[in-house]
Amino acid sequence: FEQDPHAHNYLYVSAGPTGWNVQDGGDDGTRGGKGTVVAANGNGPWGGLNSGIGGYYLVLQRRGWYAEQELSGLTVGESYRLRFLASSRSSRSEVLKVEISTETVFRATLPRGFAVYEAFFTASSTTALLRFENDCADDSDRSVF
Repeated sequence: FEQDPHAHNYLYVSAGPTGWNVQDGGDDGTRGGKGTVVAANGNGPWGGLNSGIGGYYLVLQRRGWYAEQELSGLTVGESYRLRFLASSRSSRSEVLKVEISTETVFRATLPRGFAVYEAFFTASSTTALLRFENDCADDSDRSVF
């Protein structure tokens, strides 16, 4: 998320960060409609959290909001380990789901504070779609990072 220009604390962006496709509340006003949030490490409005890596992280603010990108150069039949940092803003039952080409490879209720998580998958093609999705039970503000 470092390639794009950002505001000091956080910025609602109408398109995803470079290399990512996003889905959020859109412009119809039913689920926020402001766009995906790119937040600076340590900013107050998003809980003062710091991932310890880079300057920014992506916020998936409500259920169903996601960010995805295509992985390429995979070897069919090869096993892969995906490592990532994740957190919640407030530990109020925020759930992150990670999919590889529609198969769920990780789903967990996240505590507050960034930690390293892992997911494993076996490539069924030379490309795969990686998706991080907010999978909370309701549509309130239950942000995952």
